[in-house]
Amino acid sequence: MDTALPPATMPSHLVDTSSTDKLAEQYDFIIIGGGTAGLVVAARLTEDPNAQVLVLEAGSNRQDDPMILTPGLAFGMYGNPTYDWCFQSVPQACLNGRIIPQQRGKVLGGSSSIFQLQMVYNSKPSFDAWEKLGNPGWNWDTMLPYLRKFHTHHPPGPADKAREIIDISNHDDALESTDGPVQTSYGGTSDLDKAWYETWGNIMKDLKYEGTDLGGLACPAAIDPKTRTRSSATSAFYSTDISSRPNLRVVTDALVSKILLEKKAGEVVATGVQLVSKSGKEISIKANREVILSAGTMKSPQILELSGIGDSKLLDQHGVEIFVDNPSVGENLQDHLLVSVSFEAADGVMTGETIMRDPTIMPALMEMYQKDQSGPLGHHFVPIAQFRLPGTFGPNGKQYIPSLLERLSVPGGSESEQLKDAVTAELLSEATVQQIIAKMQFNISAGSKISDMVKGDVEGNYLSFMIALNHPFSRGNVHIASATPSDNPLIDPKYLSHPMDLELCARHIQFFSTLTSTAPLSHHLKPNGRRIPSYAFTDGKEMDLETAKKVVKEHTISNYHPAGTCGMRPRDMGGVVNAELKVYGVKGLRVVDASVFPVLPRGNIITSVYAVAERAADMIKEEWKGR
Repeated sequence: MDTALPPATMPSHLVDTSSTDKLAEQYDFIIIGGGTAGLVVAARLTEDPNAQVLVLEAGSNRQDDPMILTPGLAFGMYGNPTYDWCFQSVPQACLNGRIIPQQRGKVLGGSSSIFQLQMVYNSKPSFDAWEKLGNPGWNWDTMLPYLRKFHTHHPPGPADKAREIIDISNHDDALESTDGPVQTSYGGTSDLDKAWYETWGNIMKDLKYEGTDLGGLACPAAIDPKTRTRSSATSAFYSTDISSRPNLRVVTDALVSKILLEKKAGEVVATGVQLVSKSGKEISIKANREVILSAGTMKSPQILELSGIGDSKLLDQHGVEIFVDNPSVGENLQDHLLVSVSFEAADGVMTGETIMRDPTIMPALMEMYQKDQSGPLGHHFVPIAQFRLPGTFGPNGKQYIPSLLERLSVPGGSESEQLKDAVTAELLSEATVQQIIAKMQFNISAGSKISDMVKGDVEGNYLSFMIALNHPFSRGNVHIASATPSDNPLIDPKYLSHPMDLELCARHIQFFSTLTSTAPLSHHLKPNGRRIPSYAFTDGKEMDLETAKKVVKEHTISNYHPAGTCGMRPRDMGGVVNAELKVYGVKGLRVVDASVFPVLPRGNIITSVYAVAERAADMIKEEWKGR
């Protein structure tokens, strides 16, 4: 691998990146999407001064925007079209017909500019599963160097309050990184955070489990500890020294209409890109070497279909010229579900409702942060744990998941689907869910927008206990709704369509009874306090399985980790790209983003996106070396 990029600086960008003035007619590489993956690839490719690279981003360049830079303001960007595509799912049949928001970054830096800053790294079994699904060389051993390449981790010092958390929790091997451009650090922690990790230590001790893969996991945030600002793909891979490279051009506010394809000597070749600029001008640009599609899980399959790559029946229905018939484009959509139950906090426990209800507090916090980056707005720490069902521990634990799956498996299915289910079932031997606690109420049934769910309008102060299903069986899809590029795609995650997902989520919800009654965490909750939803764990009673399933259906949303819609697999097994990330049936076209993931990583996906982009850049550079 190449040497690291220089540390990111805090640039003052004066150039209007939305301008298409002096845009060349051709570039060696055209990257569609200036998000997390696209900026990584662009920065690495332009390390070669002879490689001419163009990046096209549909969103604006807002890298100096306080909403993006200030860690504590992330929620304010969700549902705001200035930063967010504001996608929504179609009504979800297994979630009582609810429409689920699908927040994705529509801004330079993509979702790295708006996500909630947690940096969770994939596990060894999860990466090894990629190779088992037919992708030679995609495994833990090959990916760990790239997990470390993209970031620099700043561990807490001996006097930092976070140190006592680190000393009683698990943490990821990938944190041993000292020279990458993305900066990660631990934020301010509280007595509640410490109680969370002590409680998980007690739970794992009761289960007689001594491994380090389960229990409390302390994760850093993408925050530069020197500036207390968000460290994103933009700050790391489009810093002043990179953006000033003469061989790199970034155009923002540029909506790509399609990839230009031609049939030459019996093969389909990607020759360039067609876009609409901010001024409304339609422009075509030639790619001399490759077009690299990095538009993300929702947009990459849409752009492929608009270009004539996809299910021929769908393309014909919308009047799109067919170049490559591949029904797998847009399929295999996977996402982490997030299920929440809020418990009333004990008197004296500080929660987010205080800020929500008192209009004088936020301006005061902003003043503190703007003055010297002090106060809570410059920090972000979310206590989590990795866990599997209690029934999986003990002498007969290995039979627990297989027996559930045998009872709940969906009959039939193609060879590809059977392999996918087998690999997913194998992954359930590790952490089934990520357990999370949030210091605020989370009323998911209040509406279809995040802003509706976190208004704090339910009386009382709450701590929200959440689970995120690490390895769902359910698969959905993303497809074009029309041949108009500005129309949003139809997003159907098909949440809980596989009965195993509902079963696993419900049984983990039942475990909240144990978690919330275990000391010292239990001391932070009001005895027999109120709940959201109100029928959950009433009077401190345990919850039966059917009630837990009701909670899951009514209080589930996306954890905003979609992946898989341009899956990396053999073509006859449902693949869209091969192990070199090249699109089947097209010369000169790759996909580099979360859409290529064959199965979801454990926890947050952004670290895997960075790592895949780093590896893809090395692949591309190696292929074109000396040519």
